[in-house]
Amino acid sequence: MADPDGVVRVDLVRGHADDDELAAVVAVATAAYLQETRAAVAEEQPRRSAWQITATAPRAPLRRDLGWSAHSL
Repeated sequence: MADPDGVVRVDLVRGHADDDELAAVVAVATAAYLQETRAAVAEEQPRRSAWQITATAPRAPLRRDLGWSAHSL
């Protein structure tokens, strides 16, 4: 468990561990934590330029099948 200051407390529930065994547990837990935090980095999304944001969509292509009648205007 971690307290508000970020200090982690490990409780030995059963058995008797010596200093070397506790150091091994802390080393393995620290390595696993560091590996997890390195892998949990969010990918940076590319930023859109001002030109891309303000650009309007291109217009629809001309319908040449309509010809030059009043309906095509």
